[in-house]
Amino acid sequence: MLSRVPQMMRLATGSLYRLVAYSPRHAMSQSLLMHARQLCDISTQPIIFNVSTAEEFQEQVLESSIPVIVDFHANWCGPCKMLGPRLEQKIQGRGGQILMAKVDIDEAAELAMDYQVGVVPTVLAFHGGEVVTSFQGTISDEEIDQFLDQAIEGTST
Repeated sequence: MLSRVPQMMRLATGSLYRLVAYSPRHAMSQSLLMHARQLCDISTQPIIFNVSTAEEFQEQVLESSIPVIVDFHANWCGPCKMLGPRLEQKIQGRGGQILMAKVDIDEAAELAMDYQVGVVPTVLAFHGGEVVTSFQGTISDEEIDQFLDQAIEGTST
């Protein structure tokens, strides 16, 4: 289909590139333009971001139209330092299908208490504003992939 479309626009989000096709004469131009606008809206939000207040959590996690993984961690936590970069790499590899919010429990203790985080790292997956799955501690790369799949699908464990 792209070969029939005369004009292409490239939209960039950091290192994430998306190709969006649009042609004023193309029969599907309105739907393609709407899709392009949706991609622009999505691209304004970073894939991985920090959350430190209840208001940010509400807006960026609970109200997100895209599933969000929330990594409750601490700077002094050794397992958190091992898990965090692995999660980030896996999230970035999903091409915007899922986002990641990082919550430092020392800076956002109320959020940690709201979600009964007693151990770090604790990772919760939100889909449609609800927790669909979670884990505590470190897990293998294969288990991370399964966890992300469940989060994207919105299925509970």
